[in-house]
Amino acid sequence: MATSTQLADLPVVTFACLRVAVDNPVKVIVIAAIVLITVYGGYGKFGHGVEFFPEVEPENEWRRRYFADGYRCQQQYRSH
Repeated sequence: MATSTQLADLPVVTFACLRVAVDNPVKVIVIAAIVLITVYGGYGKFGHGVEFFPEVEPENEWRRRYFADGYRCQQQYRSH
């Protein structure tokens, strides 16, 4: 948990970082480019992404149908 002194110093640290960034725009651009290249290369080497909608078709499926006279019919469908 942060103490009140640490929270009071937060704006001072933030403005100090912003002052360094504004005074050295070339360094900021170079660091951003390095981070971008590193993340892109790391993704290509280690990560293969996330598949948000994987193919999850069931092998077979049961359907139960009810008719007006109380008769029940079961059917099985195969996906292959």
